[in-house]
Amino acid sequence: MGLLEASPEIMGSLALGFFWIHTLLIVAAAGQELRRLRLLRARLRPLPELEDRRAGLLRLEVVRGAGPQGQIADNRVTQVGRSKGDGTLWFSDAAHASQVYGGELLWRESGGAEVAISVDGDQSGAAWVSAQTRERAAQLGGPEQFAVAEVQAKRGGGWKREVLTSVGGGDCVWIAGTLHRDAEGGWSICAGPDGLLVADCDPRVWAVGRRRLGAAFIIVSLALAGVCTALMFWPPVFGVVSTLGALAGLGYFLGLQPVGVSLAEAMRTPDRAYLRGSQKRRAG
Repeated sequence: MGLLEASPEIMGSLALGFFWIHTLLIVAAAGQELRRLRLLRARLRPLPELEDRRAGLLRLEVVRGAGPQGQIADNRVTQVGRSKGDGTLWFSDAAHASQVYGGELLWRESGGAEVAISVDGDQSGAAWVSAQTRERAAQLGGPEQFAVAEVQAKRGGGWKREVLTSVGGGDCVWIAGTLHRDAEGGWSICAGPDGLLVADCDPRVWAVGRRRLGAAFIIVSLALAGVCTALMFWPPVFGVVSTLGALAGLGYFLGLQPVGVSLAEAMRTPDRAYLRGSQKRRAG
């Protein structure tokens, strides 16, 4: 009889244990993402001056890109489009890849003097392109192209395509790597231990925003878990408030994982960020 009377308390303790293990595992995963961003922050430390074998971030003006259209680097997203024949294409990402072509760039000193810096191609690297640029590049050209794509998208394998965006076709780029100076005094920037990062906008802005997002997620998650736990133990245990706390904990338990997955997707660097998307048939 004593065991039967204790069973609600035992079951409640086990449920609370699973609740906190689940919470701490997801929070720990978010902590790992923050640790990765801290390491990235070291790569994005701005270089105030040129120094041989110094690693950091430089803002450079493009003179000539070695790519086919004068770009420094490309980002490619391989997508598969599928359709039920209802006039909508739904895209999923199959692969992400970057290619660095290299080129010639200029760095302006505080006094206004210009220093030429070269970037070699065929280096391991990542091309960061803004989300708006990628979304514009993903749009189909018109009704004719949509009609051709929809026919293939209704097949089992779907319609495969590549969304190509470039870095370096404009006036400025941000490059994180390691500086080198040759015997003749010429400067070049090469891939560091983590490769070469080429971006069409300041990557520090993205990194700061994601660090704040990750820290806010951890703080709010632990705070909500603490509130739910306090309500569960509100006297009398298994009373009205305690039961409501248990129901709130259940809702929190079920909702935390999908929110954590969304956070992990948001923390993916721009070269690996999911593009996905959909497009409807347009009249024309």
